[in-house]
Amino acid sequence: MYKRNIYMVQVDQVYIGFKFTSAYLPYAAGLLCAYAFQNETIKETYALKEFLILREQIDRVIDRMEDPYFVGFSCYVWNTEYNKRLAKKIKERFPKCIIAFGGHNVPPDTSFLAEYSYIDFLMHGEGEIPFQKLLLQLAQDAPDFAQVPSLSYRGAGVALLETPRLVPEGLNYPSPYLEGWFDPLFEKHPDIQFSIVWETNRGCPYHCAYCDWALLKAKIRQFPMNRLIAELDWMAEHKIEYVWGADSNFGFFARDEELVDHMIAIKERTGYPQKLYINYAKHDVDRVFRIVQKLDKSGISKQGTTLSFQSLSPEVLKNIGRENMNLAYFKNLIQRYNAAGIRTYSELILGLPGETLQSFRNGIGMLLEAGQHNAVVCYRCVLLPNSTMGRPDMRERFGFRTVPAETETPPVGLGKDYVPMERVPEYMRMIVETNTLSAADWQEANCFFLFVQALHGYGMLRFPAICQFQEKGVRYQDFYAALLRFAQQRPDTLIYTLMQEIESFCRLFVTGERKLLKISEIADWTWPENEYIAFRCLYEKERFLAEITDFLRQYDWEHGLLEELLRYQNEMMRTLDGTEKELVFLYNFPAYFAAAQIGEAIPLEKKSTRAHIVDNNGADNWQILAMGLWKDRFSGKSFNTVEILEDPAY
Repeated sequence: MYKRNIYMVQVDQVYIGFKFTSAYLPYAAGLLCAYAFQNETIKETYALKEFLILREQIDRVIDRMEDPYFVGFSCYVWNTEYNKRLAKKIKERFPKCIIAFGGHNVPPDTSFLAEYSYIDFLMHGEGEIPFQKLLLQLAQDAPDFAQVPSLSYRGAGVALLETPRLVPEGLNYPSPYLEGWFDPLFEKHPDIQFSIVWETNRGCPYHCAYCDWALLKAKIRQFPMNRLIAELDWMAEHKIEYVWGADSNFGFFARDEELVDHMIAIKERTGYPQKLYINYAKHDVDRVFRIVQKLDKSGISKQGTTLSFQSLSPEVLKNIGRENMNLAYFKNLIQRYNAAGIRTYSELILGLPGETLQSFRNGIGMLLEAGQHNAVVCYRCVLLPNSTMGRPDMRERFGFRTVPAETETPPVGLGKDYVPMERVPEYMRMIVETNTLSAADWQEANCFFLFVQALHGYGMLRFPAICQFQEKGVRYQDFYAALLRFAQQRPDTLIYTLMQEIESFCRLFVTGERKLLKISEIADWTWPENEYIAFRCLYEKERFLAEITDFLRQYDWEHGLLEELLRYQNEMMRTLDGTEKELVFLYNFPAYFAAAQIGEAIPLEKKSTRAHIVDNNGADNWQILAMGLWKDRFSGKSFNTVEILEDPAY
């Protein structure tokens, strides 16, 4: 019997490492097919020909298509432009082929239909039910698209029509993993190490204005426990190394701890899955702590845990509908995780409504003062089309100006068995100006947080900064602002050169252009801005420390303290030799800074201390050292380890 051919497109970024190539299985597209093909009419009418998951050359993709009747595209910031280009070419080659777009990057209106004539349907929000109902209507002689919820389509003449949005109530959807929908991908790509998205529930109890989860207007719904246990077993069977948890608040339910116990037991027995990245619940502190502790002990934890704020400005929090924990509680929480040997990091977002340059700087300083020295991660605010902030009234009220910021550059190929990938730049709308943060202030805020991330987060200047704060009360935001002012007056310094490059990067950014940062002496890589700063300082360590000495001399120091502190800073920075050392310091630096970095304070004493210093990386070339630095950016191992040695002589 003749069946109509369906193709599903969910192209993602592909990681090409030294040892393997990794890609994600198309979970969203698989969910749609697993649910739709439960229906007998759909089984009899349609055949899924292929999941398209790689950024292959578009002509090559179209050449192997067999009479496509329907092509569905899952859209997000990393694939929408590729999807548009592929969809347009499909329509040119197969004019009768039906093209449907869905996913988070599809706007909540009909604008995509108005702008792109090759798109026939838009599906908004959760897609399982609309996708099934659309296929059922298309199977009829006289389809009535008004019966399909959450759909935008073309009516008679030039009319663009929308159906009422579906408010989902349950999660009665089969698992594409357990139903075998991805089996052909394992057979077709035996050289790819597949990663997966894992979803135990859907929905979010919070309504943060920058996030598009809030507008789904659905309560949190849970997938059945037996399904989730079976999926964990499936991960082990298929040797899945990396799992991305799609829950908005893992740890919200008591059963989440049971799932973690089962995952750990499976890994101990089979070796898989190996790593899990998950978004943790914000208020179920005790349960989340137990979960993180278990995952950390088992080695499954990918990142420790996130203690996020997004902003510390009361005005911003009011504007985005968010409540944060107070800083005293936050400090206690950090100490609790530190005592258990678990690293934490905190997140801020630059460009939120109501934020100013000073409030943003102060927020970074407040987190450092509370003891968050491991990592303060600052993201630039992306205006998501389906978020509250994406609404026209919000954009007008807060004076948002955005630019198309290019997302991560896709790889150029997948090894000898694959043709080169299609180079299609992808974009997201980045906020670079609001009515409280000018474009110039946005650039200055960027420069500030990038240098704090590089010099404090990676440990290049962390110890002098801590010492000045604890001994002299110099606030962290003032310390790092003073460093940048110092560099502006010293054009001969490395910090000045780096500032000029970062300022140029930010100026281009607000015009929608992109500057690539490379260290040609090491490799032809494009570096993230903060890591570029950190590694340039490490690569030119002697020059950097000499310049920093001049800067630090402007502060008041006890006689001999600065020189000894800089010696300690130097020994704690990574090197290529990877050697272990035993050194004597004239102050109790190891104990003093160890206490500071877990949110505690002990007196700084002029007391000889013998210490054992171990290079965490042990790299024998700069490329490996750079990769190690990036890998350990949240782990607290971005600088060397020190252990106090007991010796009666000291």
